[in-house]
Amino acid sequence: MGPTPGRLVRNIEAAGYRADQIDDVILTHIHADHSGGLTTEGRRVYENAVLHVNTREAQSWLQASAEAQADAALGPQITQANIDPYVDA
Repeated sequence: MGPTPGRLVRNIEAAGYRADQIDDVILTHIHADHSGGLTTEGRRVYENAVLHVNTREAQSWLQASAEAQADAALGPQITQANIDPYVDA
């Protein structure tokens, strides 16, 4: 999604913190451009954090219909794989 994403952890570390010190992650919505950096190789980037998402938002995106998942514009935004490790924890 462009040339500049993927720098959040590096910037957190530059500020003197570590990703494992993050206690809470709050998402306004679960689009891939917001949740895409939450996991790496199926593991939580913020391993000690609790993920907070509005219930209606979670239900809408994490229980998306097969039709929504197949939609050319909407489908790539459905990012359950980025959220599942936090739900499982």
